[in-house]
Order: sequence, then structure tokens, then C-alpha cells
Amino acid sequence: IANLDPRAFETLLIEMFDQIPDIHDVFVRKQSYDGGFELIARMLDSITGSAEWILVQAKQQSKSVSVSQVRELIGSISIESNKHRTRRYRGLMVSSLPPTPKAIEASKDSGALVEFITHDGLVDLLMRYKIGWKSESLEFLTLNHSFWNELEGSNDE
Repeated sequence: IANLDPRAFETLLIEMFDQIPDIHDVFVRKQSYDGGFELIARMLDSITGSAEWILVQAKQQSKSVSVSQVRELIGSISIESNKHRTRRYRGLMVSSLPPTPKAIEASKDSGALVEFITHDGLVDLLMRYKIGWKSESLEFLTLNHSFWNELEGSNDE
């Protein structure tokens, strides 16, 4: 994941959200100006069936997520909430490195729900939903004691 360029990183996220159960209607924003987020996805609550819209911002960069990047996502949540007042929105910042302490503070102070996932969390999700991973079984041979005991016992007769 660390070796992916930013566009390939975004493509990975799109692929992941397309394959996660309870995630529907994944829309990708234009690359030239994404408006603070790369994609938007609708998540259905498995108990109530109500929908929540997730604005996903991808940051494949060599530095931590900055406070200004978080504020841009918070602003996008506010704009989308004003456009669609009946929808619930939250933000998800998926990045190569964790956010700065100031970025975390900004997300907590904003009133908007913004969560962070770094590469480790992303790998956990990919493994959980078997995206880019496959299950393989290993077969081990063990000694069949009853076979050998019976064989030894048949020589006594």
C-alpha cells in the first residue's frame, strides 16, 4: 500500500468500499477538484436500515494529515449537510500516516464526525473483507497412533 501512487491509492479505496457489505452507492468525485473528498458512500445501519453518508478523503502522502486537510473535510461535510438536510454525514480520512494532534483536536471541536484510518487500519479492513487477500488452507499430516498400534499388535499373534 505504501508504494501506491495517490491515484492508485484512491482506486484501492473505491474497490474496497464497493465490496464491503452495508456500503452502497459509492460515487467518485472528479480528480481535478474533489471538493475536500474523493468519494462518497452510503452506509446502511444493519439494525434500523437508516442511511449515513460517508465522505472519504484519501491522503497518500509522506506527511501526517494536517489540520487544514481535516478542516477542508469538515467544510465538505457542512456543505453536503446543507445541500441534503435529511441526510446524515460523517467524514473518513484514510491516510498513509496518522493525523497531527492539531488535526485530531480540530475534528473533535468541529461537531462533525470525522474518523481516521491509517495504513494499518486499511490493511485490517482489506483482510477482513478479503479484498486483495485470499484464504488458503494448509494441510498437516500427523501420526496416526491407532494405525501403528494396531499394526504392532498384529505382529504379536
